[in-house]
Amino acid sequence: MDGKKDWCACCLAHDLAYWRGGTEDERLKADQELRACVERKTSDHSLAETMFLGVRTGGGPQINTPFRWGYGWPVGRGYQALTADESALADKLESIYRNQNPGLQCSAPKRGNQ
Repeated sequence: MDGKKDWCACCLAHDLAYWRGGTEDERLKADQELRACVERKTSDHSLAETMFLGVRTGGGPQINTPFRWGYGWPVGRGYQALTADESALADKLESIYRNQNPGLQCSAPKRGNQ
């Protein structure tokens, strides 16, 4: 990332939380964890706060986007706790996805002209 500290892992964890969805409190927790992670990785409070405000503003479940809260479920689910069966299904699907995508991780920042 051109010499800047990398916060990719923060985004990956946040994306997985948004895919899974759940309650309004779970979304707030995911967004707060993103903000804290970015600030920890970058020491840039303004960046962390901007990212937090961005996901709070544009990530609600009512927005029909591929990055909305709960995007792993059909539009219209809203803020709804996952049932035990849904949680087990989400765990299984995430495990399958990770196994099929072993490169699903954040790479080290590139140096020089690489």
